[in-house]
Parts: sequence; structure tokens; C-alpha cells
Amino acid sequence: MIDGQSAGKSFAYILGVYLGDGCITRPKNRPTISYVFRLEVFDEDFAIATEKALDELECKVYFRKSYRTRYKQGYSFVVETRDKELTEALRKDTRCKEIIPSYVYKWNKENKIAFISGVMDSEGFVSKRTKPLANGLPSFMMGIKMDYNILKQFKPILQSVGIKTGKFTMTKPKWVTNIQTANLTINIPSWIEAGGYFHIQRKKSRVEQYINNTNLNDYMPDMQVKAC
Repeated sequence: MIDGQSAGKSFAYILGVYLGDGCITRPKNRPTISYVFRLEVFDEDFAIATEKALDELECKVYFRKSYRTRYKQGYSFVVETRDKELTEALRKDTRCKEIIPSYVYKWNKENKIAFISGVMDSEGFVSKRTKPLANGLPSFMMGIKMDYNILKQFKPILQSVGIKTGKFTMTKPKWVTNIQTANLTINIPSWIEAGGYFHIQRKKSRVEQYINNTNLNDYMPDMQVKAC
């Protein structure tokens, strides 16, 4: 049985992904089919990172490219597992995505950062501001938009590892589920200094460009920084 209190980085990351873009479903009218953890995204590197974490948890994983007209690029990447131990732990510990389990707050920094990465790969953003810096270089803003109920539980976890945040900005509820969502801005230097990271290259590249633009290379001595 997966014990969230003693789980490592791989479980922490999958837990974050599940609370974000991940889901657990069960085919209707097919009671013999077990619950399925599923992630469908258009970022291949995100899907690969999820597959890797599931492999490390010794789950049998299915990975495929799925052609979807609703995606701009025409296809998505799907990662699935029917691992009963994992799906039961995720559903039970989060009350089906209603709470962040209490043990997350007690994890060490390494596990918390992995969990944060899973949430941020799912729901986080790094966007270019319309107004450039004084030197003409682009400036960036980092934040996250998701279910307000989860986000208000997520904020103290960010703060516990030294990541500074702004205030909540309420947004329109999702029209399909009527779930109240909110935005939360994240201070980029504190993200870098705390060791926060993305697996998604398009998000990672903007952080790297921010570092180049603001001479923050000393924050990340082990990272190869390149402009995008």
C-alpha cells in the first residue's frame, strides 16, 4: 500500500499532476474495469516526465500519441495506468481532488518541490509581459490558475519552501463544472532560489530567459542557461 507520508519524489510529482491536469476515471457500465489514472496534454515533455515518475513507482504505464482536432497541433499525448494501489491512494488521500493531503505539509523540501512541480507543470504559467524592461528586454510574470479550493491550500506549501506569492485574484468559474478558480502570482527570484523547476520546456525557457535578462545566474549554478 502506498504510504503518502513516506513516499518519495515520484509519488509527490504524480500527486501534484493529479491535482492539476490529471484525472482518475472508471468506464461507465463496466464494473470489472479498474480505475484509470490518466493525463492528456499537448506537451510531450510533460507526458514523458509523468511516464517516468509512474515507472519509478513500478506502475504499468501506457503512453500514446492521440490525434485530436481540438488541439491546435492536431494531437496530444496520453499517459495512463490502471495501478490499483496508486489510484486508490490518490482518490482516498485527496477525497477525489477536494483536498491536499495533510502529510504533504510535513514532507521534506525535496518532496514538496517535486509536488509543486507537478502542480505547476499542470496549472502554472510563465508569461511575457506587454511592457518590457527599461533596457528593452522582455519581462516575465509567473503564476498559477486553478480551483480556488486547492489553490488556497497550495499557497502555504509554496511559502514553506521559500517561494513568495502575491494575493489571490478570483476569476470566472469554469463554465462546465462551475468550479471557482483563482490566479496567484509567484515571485520568480524566490522560485529560482528555492529550487523550483518545470519539466515543460516552453515554461522552463521563459524562466531561463528571465535569468539571462536580470543577471540571476548565481541562483542556478548547476543549470545550463540559454536564451530562447
